[in-house]
Amino acid sequence: MTHSLHRAGTCESLKNDFPVLAMVARQFDIVNPDAKKRTLEKLQAIFDVFDQHAPTNLGSLYVPGTRAHGMTDAALRAGLKPNGFVGAVFSDRASLRDALRELKERDFGISIIVSGLIDQVFGICDQVGLQPHTIDLALGVWGNQKLLPKAELMEITTMCGHALTSASLVEDVIDRVRRGSLTPEQGALELAKPCVCGIFNQRRAAELLTDLAK
Repeated sequence: MTHSLHRAGTCESLKNDFPVLAMVARQFDIVNPDAKKRTLEKLQAIFDVFDQHAPTNLGSLYVPGTRAHGMTDAALRAGLKPNGFVGAVFSDRASLRDALRELKERDFGISIIVSGLIDQVFGICDQVGLQPHTIDLALGVWGNQKLLPKAELMEITTMCGHALTSASLVEDVIDRVRRGSLTPEQGALELAKPCVCGIFNQRRAAELLTDLAK
């Protein structure tokens, strides 16, 4: 799963940005009704683990909204499907560390994908005694980079890995924050809404908007 991998920004900006996804294996986890029932129960339990460790955002495929949309955690949990996933983003190392430690102890048998700066993620895995199974590295952008939005806009747009948060929307929100019609926190929620996975970090977005609107 790589759509959480290509977040742009400085190391300082990215040091507290950790998207996490709990992903089912379709050839094992949803092959029959009994497997689907067990898998749904596991995803609900994983959702509870995420929820208990202060995630900034939460969501799931096939649920019509995320925490950033104002959905309650109870509604998000009730909307989980066995063929979906649970998505979250954490804004500090301690919260991610504690969530991963509990997931390791409970051993649900569901793949957990963590993205972030490699030294940060590996350091947390070492703390909780986890050995990553597979590693994907983002090698930057290839091709005609002149077609890309400005780098400061991509720090926000790339938090939606499916490119649903557009650069033009970010520019509009920056302007509204600058004019005082939105607070940075309100603007961050506007930018988080196009992302349906629950891994857009509205706390980081608010910090970036504060700087960009100056």
